[in-house]
Amino acid sequence: MPTLLLTFPNPLNTSVQVGDTAYYCPVTANECTQASIVEMGPVTAINRVTYVVSVDIIATVQNPGTSDFILFSKDAAANVSSLKGYFAKTTFRNNATVPSELFAVSADIHESSK
Repeated sequence: MPTLLLTFPNPLNTSVQVGDTAYYCPVTANECTQASIVEMGPVTAINRVTYVVSVDIIATVQNPGTSDFILFSKDAAANVSSLKGYFAKTTFRNNATVPSELFAVSADIHESSK
């Protein structure tokens, strides 16, 4: 696959990482809609010092323009924020020597299998 180097004038979003999928939205569109977003390909390298992102582009994709909006998405299988399984066990400990209060505890529960 051909490689495209995207150079940005400002620091990169801290969430972008190798393996994310890069997209762009042409500036010619009045607004960025799902129909106008173009997939470029996977991010293969990131240089946070020079603000350069390397992308393996799909051969049929036009390169983005200098004013186009660049965005990325995460792989849902690798970036899951919830626990999966049949149970979860937690322990809360407070090593403080003065009385303390636990303000809130929450859980995100979904059935993961049958």
